[in-house]
Amino acid sequence: MNHLVSRSFLPLLGVIFLISLSPMFLQAQQTVGLFQHDTSSSDGYTMIRAQTSSSAYLIDEYGREVHTWNDSSYSFAGFPYLLPSGDLVRKVSTGGGVSAHLTKYDWDGNKIWDWVSTDTSFSQHHDFQPLPNGNVLEIVRQVFSEDDFIAAGGDISKFNGTILLAEKIIEVMPTGPTSGIIIWEWSIMDHLIQDFDDTKPNYGVVEDHPELLDLNFGIKYDNWLHANGVNYNSEFDQIIISMRLMNEFWVIDHSTTTAEASGHTGGARGMGGDILYRWGNPLSYRAGDSTDQQLSMQHNAHWIPEGYPGEGNIIVYNNGNDWGYTSIVEIVSPADLQGNYPQPSAGTAHGPASPTWTFIADPPESFLAPVQSGCQRLINGNTIMVNGPDGLIREVNPAGDIIWLYQNPIGRFGPTIQEDDPIATMMFLVNRYTFDYPAFDGRTLLPGATLEIYPITMSGTTVFPQNPGEVDSQIVILSTIKSDSGLATATAMVDIGIGYQAYQMFDDGLHMDGAADDSLFGALLGSLAPGDVTYYIEATDDSSNLVNDPYNSPSIVYRFIVEPGCCQLRGDVADPKDSNVLVNDIVWLVDYLFKGGTPPSCIDEGDCADPPDGNILVNDIVWLVDYLFKGGIAPPPC
Repeated sequence: MNHLVSRSFLPLLGVIFLISLSPMFLQAQQTVGLFQHDTSSSDGYTMIRAQTSSSAYLIDEYGREVHTWNDSSYSFAGFPYLLPSGDLVRKVSTGGGVSAHLTKYDWDGNKIWDWVSTDTSFSQHHDFQPLPNGNVLEIVRQVFSEDDFIAAGGDISKFNGTILLAEKIIEVMPTGPTSGIIIWEWSIMDHLIQDFDDTKPNYGVVEDHPELLDLNFGIKYDNWLHANGVNYNSEFDQIIISMRLMNEFWVIDHSTTTAEASGHTGGARGMGGDILYRWGNPLSYRAGDSTDQQLSMQHNAHWIPEGYPGEGNIIVYNNGNDWGYTSIVEIVSPADLQGNYPQPSAGTAHGPASPTWTFIADPPESFLAPVQSGCQRLINGNTIMVNGPDGLIREVNPAGDIIWLYQNPIGRFGPTIQEDDPIATMMFLVNRYTFDYPAFDGRTLLPGATLEIYPITMSGTTVFPQNPGEVDSQIVILSTIKSDSGLATATAMVDIGIGYQAYQMFDDGLHMDGAADDSLFGALLGSLAPGDVTYYIEATDDSSNLVNDPYNSPSIVYRFIVEPGCCQLRGDVADPKDSNVLVNDIVWLVDYLFKGGTPPSCIDEGDCADPPDGNILVNDIVWLVDYLFKGGIAPPPC
């Protein structure tokens, strides 16, 4: 039986098919998953991790799961980082943004490191940063009392609480599966200035010392600084720390020893652990007023990596609590080629005066994330960002147009059912890794199903061959389709440039779909002319459910390109081509196979033995010799 729908009836059939489905089958209203996907989206796999989930997911550009790490014995804290090795580093939560463990998992999810600090003088919290040497930078809090505050020159009238939580950065070196040692540390309490009490340490002229923190700036609640992000620059050996409640980020030197980090000299910049550079709120060091404030409750300040548009610049998720809308700001770092920063004169703010790029939604108040959240510059110049409280991820181009829009469906109760409102889908950060990121080398990442739940599940939707050409006699669309209610129909809707046409899909073992009744469905397209092809799948079940894949197709569709064939005459491989099969063609193949010579410009033309197998092997040379000298059969036609 020929299961391919006749193309002469397809336009009418498509109309009848859709009309007939409309009153009978209903597709749920979309609340989660992929809402928008433009072809100018930056390629890669996006890390998804909800604050309430014990799992971390890599998804492709269609929101389909390609890899997962899960450890239900722990709850994540912060956001995991995927290392070039394929290992995943994460923190384990004890609630309130505080964590007790640093853990590492291999690609297969096996726990290979689990470190718990035995130092009770501080608590781990918020962010961390894996280092190229295998160590980990981590933000920790250290408790200081009211007496400590006064002894440091604090103005007690500004002390509103019983303790101060001061920020430290530690560097942990793993030493075994459950052990590690702190090999470097830095504390802000070693870098203070105050002009309140000349009998106490740290006394001086605040505006003369932007490299120090004014102890008496602002009201001192317990969590008065609230470090929420740390980032490392391997070129300069420097660290960025985002200080949320100071409305600024700081850059410090990591080239110091711990002793130097506690002082004001030493290290590559000669400033010890003092603040090399700060930006966002010059009022904090008396170099401006409230109108000069550029950051508000920000997160995720970090350098744009080498090779990315804007490399070396600093990009920040500017939560914007003080003005009621969120923005993404990118500034040009004033550092010179050696990582030195110009030190401003007294009362003068660090530059630049304004960002080099800003994203603000239209209208601005439509985009507000008062807590959490992060952003990342992508390899093609786009920028991805997550609205932390609800887990809504946007990718925008440099003009600010939304290119990719995805609502995290993983919440407090696991994956969200499509049409249900997402609950507790908050995310701390978002990261996208390019396809050539070293963690993926030698690993096959096949798309599964989307993270959200549908009454009909479609996973692994793809085209075969993976890179089809016009020489392929049979191109097939494949998808694993399942429904607890029993499938009614499965149809591939395919557009080769003349509108969508319907191809019925089968699970009978006769459509390159594996074995019969294995839930793998295939639709045979035959051979196609060179060009762009878009497609999606419609499936219905016996409970009158209709599900498309991608879900909101045809607004979002899968795509592939049928490549034009290069083969003109099998056996004609020597350059320049002469449209004949001659001895020089045999010589060319021998030289290529056995002497490292130049390969044929078209592999198919060197694939001479019948049947062709897509490779150039010794049997192809034998076939040509037999044809030219022994009256054998000519190579098969292209």
